[in-house]
Amino acid sequence: MKIVFLDTDVVSVDISLTPIEALGELTCYGTTTPDEIPSRVDDCEVLIINKVKIGKPQIDAAPRLKLICEAATGVDNVDVAYAESKGIKVKNVAAYSTDSVVQTTFYHLLNLVFHCGHFDSYVKDGRYGASGLFTDLSRKIMELAGKTYGIIGMGNIGSKVAQSATAFGMKVC
Repeated sequence: MKIVFLDTDVVSVDISLTPIEALGELTCYGTTTPDEIPSRVDDCEVLIINKVKIGKPQIDAAPRLKLICEAATGVDNVDVAYAESKGIKVKNVAAYSTDSVVQTTFYHLLNLVFHCGHFDSYVKDGRYGASGLFTDLSRKIMELAGKTYGIIGMGNIGSKVAQSATAFGMKVC
């Protein structure tokens, strides 16, 4: 089986492709431009992508294609309807990076409510030590408990964000 991965440079460096190599002949490209796609997919049966866009022309350039694997959560860069009309399955990695996305969401939330950038520079540029008060009351710090956290979409990521918000004592809607 001929497997082609068109954009390995955009996936984590600590991911091993050895299990995929065991399934067939794997050819990897760090990056792929739209013009390079036809010649790289012309004889593949399985196509793995992450950011590369795959539409009708790219699918038609791969007459042996049976499966498109999205190495991420979404498939918005694939013309799924056209692929399926040609009998080509499209799959993604449903739970990919869920925890790190949740952590990033709360990193940004905490950064906003605690004004981390402001207080970091306040200490580093010497204002904290020079103030004589050893404090800065110029920014209000918000308590998360009791606040409402709105989430659009309660899939894998949204559900985990809701759990974390609840742990902070927030109301989730």
